[in-house]
Amino acid sequence: MEASKTSSGTTLRNAFGPKSLIFTSLILISITESLRLLQQEL
Repeated sequence: MEASKTSSGTTLRNAFGPKSLIFTSLILISITESLRLLQQEL
């Protein structure tokens, strides 16, 4: 149980690392692109 707790803690710590910033930026870019396409259709 202790090992699983530490592993989950490290995963949470990694989730808030620089990798998460890259993923969030990619998500924001995809959202803006989809909104741009919707505006073009309208």
